[in-house]
Amino acid sequence: LNLEQRPDWRNQDQKDQDQKNVSAPGTDARFSPWQFRESLALAVPLGGSSATALLSGDARYWVTGRLAFGLGVGALYQQRAPLSARLGLEATIVPLPGWGLTAGYNLLGFQTDLGQTPTRPGFYIKLDLALDEAHR
Repeated sequence: LNLEQRPDWRNQDQKDQDQKNVSAPGTDARFSPWQFRESLALAVPLGGSSATALLSGDARYWVTGRLAFGLGVGALYQQRAPLSARLGLEATIVPLPGWGLTAGYNLLGFQTDLGQTPTRPGFYIKLDLALDEAHR
């Protein structure tokens, strides 16, 4: 299983050529249709009030070099609040090399009073921009 963390944002001709060179699925280490990303954010105020930690990640299956479907999860911890979780379904398209657009729906939003309004189930959009030349 290839745990590569960047989508394949090469131009379509490069991807088509690589697909022709790949043998049976799972037997060639150069390309895996699975992508996993994770992140951790910590906030510790200087005044000594409660710390906050957000652990999130997603798993995507690239149907083509330009289309993926996936699942996003997250856990929010605050010292003065119970642990809260998020769960969402996502679809990603790559309209241009280096650009990714993800639309998703949160089935379960964070149940916390972080900020003015707690997150709720609903639609969201994310934009990914590749600032380097690394490819899968």
